[in-house]
Amino acid sequence: DNNLWAWKGKYYLSLLPSTHDVRSEDVVSIAQPLLAKLPGGTCATPKLLQYLPNEGLIYTSIRFFHQKIVLDNVYISKRPLEENVFGLVKDTDAIIGEYVIEKGIPTKKLLLIKYPDPERARKGKIRYIELRQSWGESSRALDGIVCLKSEEGFSGVFCKGSYLIVTFMSPDELWAEHYILDVVRVLPME
Repeated sequence: DNNLWAWKGKYYLSLLPSTHDVRSEDVVSIAQPLLAKLPGGTCATPKLLQYLPNEGLIYTSIRFFHQKIVLDNVYISKRPLEENVFGLVKDTDAIIGEYVIEKGIPTKKLLLIKYPDPERARKGKIRYIELRQSWGESSRALDGIVCLKSEEGFSGVFCKGSYLIVTFMSPDELWAEHYILDVVRVLPME
C-alpha cells in the first residue's frame, strides 16, 4: 500500500497517490521533508480515531477536520448541505470514515463530532434532523437514535454528551443504528 497518513502536533498530512505504481519509498521521501518543516509537537493520531468501529472501515477514507469545508468534499447525500447544520468551526473536532458492509452493497459513512459542550451537539442533531425532514424524508426515533429514510438509504443520528454520531447511506435502519451503538459503547462518560 502506498498511502501515508501522519500527524505532527495539530497538523495532519495525507498522501494518497492516484496510481498504484508509486512506490511506498517514494511517498515516504516526499513526506519526510514536509513533516520536517511543520512546527514541533508530538505525533499523535486524533483521539476521535479510537472511537471509529474497525469492522469494514476503509482506512484510506478517513478524514479528520474541524470546519465544514472538508465535509463539503465528502459525498454524504445527493443534496448538498448548504448550511453548516453541524456547526463545524475551529473548536470542533470531526472525523468521517467510509465502511464496506459486505461485497456488492454500496459503502456507507460514519461521522463523529466532538463539541466543546453538549448543547452544541444537541443543536447539531436538531438542525440535521430538521434539514432532512425539510427534504421530505421520513423519520422515526428508537432509544434516542433518529433514523431518516432517503433514496440513498438510511441516515441515523444520535447525541451522547458533547458527541454527535451520524451515519449516512446505510442500506437499512439496523445498519444505521448498529454503527452508532458501536461508537456509543466506546465513548467516554461525561
